[in-house]
Amino acid sequence: MRYFILFMLITFPVLDNAQEPLKYLKANNGSVYYEKVYTVPGKSAAELRQIIISNISKQRGLNLGQINDSTIFATISNYKLSMKGTFGLIGMDNVCLSNPMEANVRIDVREGKYRVTVNSIYFGNGLKVDFGGVIADLNCSAEDLLLKNSEIPLPKNRAKYNRAVLISNGFYDMFKLNENTNTDW
Repeated sequence: MRYFILFMLITFPVLDNAQEPLKYLKANNGSVYYEKVYTVPGKSAAELRQIIISNISKQRGLNLGQINDSTIFATISNYKLSMKGTFGLIGMDNVCLSNPMEANVRIDVREGKYRVTVNSIYFGNGLKVDFGGVIADLNCSAEDLLLKNSEIPLPKNRAKYNRAVLISNGFYDMFKLNENTNTDW
């Protein structure tokens, strides 16, 4: 009985954290987007804006676009996700996700925090794949890869869940300057 209780005490926190990577990847009206608020305590909006612009110019695959007082626009192009630990991704999953990604980025800046929103996420845009003599255009959208009944899947749909975790972690790492515990905007 002691071992059963110990097992349950260890297992429940792990199951509770299973959805942590997915809390920033969202679906709305059939489209998938990533949204996270990051905090950088003690920085003014102007300082933070400069740090973010500098960081964007150093990131591979991240291209700076229009800049306003409180909003920075960028695009992601020709960016490949890290396929480390892609257990459970087979077939077309690997073909799509191992190809370059394209997406639109909006970064809203306020005093001590910034919100990143990534939408229009595509993999392998315009890539031609030969399926035994039949050449097909590969254009995998995040919606095609992730959605089931217009919702991001829970861990019970393992393949879609693994894809969602891979994409969410890629965006999280790309835009992280400092960890955030407060998601209020």
